[in-house]
Amino acid sequence: MPRWEVSVTDALTIVVEATTAKAHYFYDLGAAALSEPDQARRLVSELRDLTGSQWPQVEVIIDAAEEPGECLLEQCHTARVRAWRYGEPPPEPAEPTEPTAPAEVPAPNASAPRSATAPRPEPEDGPWPQPPQGVRRRSLQGGGIARLLERVNLFSVAIVAVVLLVVGVSWWSTRQSLEPAPVRTVAEPEQSSSSPPPSDSAGEETSTSAEAPREIVVERGPVRVRTPEGFEISDRGDSSFQLNGADPELRILISFDEVYSVSAAAVIAEIESMVAVDETLRTEAAVFRRHGQPAQTSYVEEPGDGSVVRWTAWVEQGTLISVGCHSRHQPSHAHTASCRMAVDSLEHRDNTTGDGEKLF
Repeated sequence: MPRWEVSVTDALTIVVEATTAKAHYFYDLGAAALSEPDQARRLVSELRDLTGSQWPQVEVIIDAAEEPGECLLEQCHTARVRAWRYGEPPPEPAEPTEPTAPAEVPAPNASAPRSATAPRPEPEDGPWPQPPQGVRRRSLQGGGIARLLERVNLFSVAIVAVVLLVVGVSWWSTRQSLEPAPVRTVAEPEQSSSSPPPSDSAGEETSTSAEAPREIVVERGPVRVRTPEGFEISDRGDSSFQLNGADPELRILISFDEVYSVSAAAVIAEIESMVAVDETLRTEAAVFRRHGQPAQTSYVEEPGDGSVVRWTAWVEQGTLISVGCHSRHQPSHAHTASCRMAVDSLEHRDNTTGDGEKLF
């Protein structure tokens, strides 16, 4: 019988299909809301939509505090679904009876979404601030991670879901074509033949200035980062950004993901567990390190097209920050230097109005 796991926290509710590890997020149905019978019936109605033709022949495990847990359990039993609380023994299966029509669950409020894939409208009020792009549910498909989820409790599902989102963004980024960004060239003024030759001291100063590489500060949305001259930034959506420079063999990937109240050490531990079971990922000694961040990790991704992505990830002020140095072939010293500069200087800003670049 298909099994579903419902984990209720103060901030949100996570519904996971145990066999596939596919997760669905309900940001407006936290513990306080599910303590009310109407909202509990609404979540059961959403669960019915997710299970489709399997309903009500499913099993539901509820991990929640006393009041919302009992309220959900009562609504599941009303809908003739076999359900029990996490940590308690499952009830005996019901004796087979004549087929009957499944119990109707009262329709949810007109403002509630009717489908697990429809965008959820923002609540009019609530104790939690809304994300910049609006509250939404994300479906995350686990691969090798599904086996890992079988060995952790429901609380760990939230942590693994965050990690899966990061890997999903990085995998999606590596499948895009490695097109170089437009390179802007500045023509140097021609020296007049009648101009007198510069003095020795002026020549030394000019030589020193020419040898020093120019750097720029690139800004867009929440990103502020220092790079060698010629880099430009593009917004790939879903809090993911890409830096391209004059070298068509390199691009730098940057992504941000909120971790809410999950500790930095727990998030990094889950990333390292995921790397251990994914065939396209492998651990590597840190090439780039973010100074002042004790909880960070580094790994290498090989998408299978001959390219290599060297990832560095750390948690800073409640946000998982990932920087990927994506080389079309083997990384060069120039690639390493550019990526190290980006990792060292990256700033995640609250102000998202910046959209341009300027000389450093």
